[in-house]
Amino acid sequence: MPEICTLVLTPGQAVDESLYEFMRGKKWKRGVILAGIGAVDQVCLTTPTAPEFPGQAPGIRLTQVEEPCEVVSFTGEIIHVDRVKESLKRLIRLDSEYLIHVHASVAYGGGEVAGGGFRTARVFGGMNIYMMETEL
Repeated sequence: MPEICTLVLTPGQAVDESLYEFMRGKKWKRGVILAGIGAVDQVCLTTPTAPEFPGQAPGIRLTQVEEPCEVVSFTGEIIHVDRVKESLKRLIRLDSEYLIHVHASVAYGGGEVAGGGFRTARVFGGMNIYMMETEL
C-alpha cells in the first residue's frame, strides 16, 4: 500500500504554492489529496455559473473569503502536466508544471460555509494535508 504523507503547513504559507513545492520535491507525477484540516484566510474558490467548461468566463464565479476560516473539507488530486487530459491543460497555471484539482469548503463568520474549486488560501493557524502518490 502506498505511503500516506502529511504536508504540514505553518502560518503565512500559501496553500497552493506549498502543494506545488511538495509535488516537485517528491517528484510525483500524480498525487491524491485524501483530506486537509486547518485554519486559513484569504481563500479563493470557484463555482460554475453556466454550462461552459469549468475555468472559462463567464461560466465561473470566484468566491473570496478574506477572514479567518476553518477548513471543512479539502480533497482532490494534483497531476503533472504530462499526465493531464488535453481538455484540462488550459487550467494549468502558466508558472507551474502541475494541475491542482481540489474541491474545498471553509466555514467562517457565524457558521457560513463557502465551497467550490480551490484556487488559493493562506494558512493563518496551521494546516495538515494528507496525500499519497497514485499511478491512476
